[in-house]
Amino acid sequence: MKLGFTILILLLISCTNSIKTNKQEKDNCDSIDFEKIENSKDYREYSEFILEYPKSRFVNNALNIYNEKRETYMESIGVPVFDCFRNCANIQIRSNQEIKYEYELIKLESLHDSLLAFLINKNDADDRPEKVVFDDLNGKLMLISKGRIELEYVFDSCQVLPTVVEEIKKSLESYKDFLSNNWYSKKLSELTFPQKAKIDSLMKFRLEIYGWDRERIPSPPPPISETILNE
Repeated sequence: MKLGFTILILLLISCTNSIKTNKQEKDNCDSIDFEKIENSKDYREYSEFILEYPKSRFVNNALNIYNEKRETYMESIGVPVFDCFRNCANIQIRSNQEIKYEYELIKLESLHDSLLAFLINKNDADDRPEKVVFDDLNGKLMLISKGRIELEYVFDSCQVLPTVVEEIKKSLESYKDFLSNNWYSKKLSELTFPQKAKIDSLMKFRLEIYGWDRERIPSPPPPISETILNE
């Protein structure tokens, strides 16, 4: 009995140490990755970092730098904030922490499936993303969504932002898995390094983030014309 109890205690200590080690490794990863982009001139690198590490202690810094660099870039090329309509899914975190998806209130747990359906656009709906053709590593023609995600939040009122970004990340990973099955008949985890790297590169910079001083009421996209519906 004493021997069994001792073994159980040792197992619990081992598991605890393993959890601590994994957490330390993750903390080290986000620290290293943040250092890599800290002087980057490409604001999109910061949204990629936020997407990869939504609960990192560096997220607030990354958001501040992202907003500053993005605004500077847009002013330099004279481009105002615009909506890319069918190719963008709009997510808004309201000041009361409610979440809107495409201008309608949505529960956090429903966000993943809604975004995945948006990206896949199974029936090629006119109000969902277009698909583009490209050559894969073997010269075979493949289709991939042009879909992107716009995330809006209010400064100093974004408690649920990390969990929302986590759901966005999960949906993008699920779409990568969909592509992997569709293109190679394999799970994403079973792909060769070049195959996975290709999908990762095609799915990069899919998240745009907008921070506002106060809650903004975005205009919904215009209705699809009857002409288009009848075609």
